[in-house]
Amino acid sequence: MTKNQLADLQNRLADAAAGDLSGIALDGLTLVWPPTDALPAFDPDLTASFDKALALIAKVLPGWSVGLDGTAVAGGTWTCRLRATGLRDDDELIGIGAAGTAPVAMIVALLQVMISRLKGYS
Repeated sequence: MTKNQLADLQNRLADAAAGDLSGIALDGLTLVWPPTDALPAFDPDLTASFDKALALIAKVLPGWSVGLDGTAVAGGTWTCRLRATGLRDDDELIGIGAAGTAPVAMIVALLQVMISRLKGYS
């Protein structure tokens, strides 16, 4: 994946309307998935299922802290923060995602971590 492709993905995530994020998130996973791993078939329900989104985060970022804030109402906004540890404020790599649903916010945060890793952050 080139730097231009990463920048394009980040721009698409930032500019997307809430309804468009789920498709972009699934497309983004296929772009940033580590090439040494077999590319899994991402379940289309991944962006609709809290359990599936959390299971993917646990697979890709075992032991990381997951913070989720939002309001359980239609049209609400959810924010997910992924950190290597919940104990320090100086983690170099933090994923933050915001979306209309919790699972999409979680996948967007995961994508942000994966994009940062591809850029050389650890």
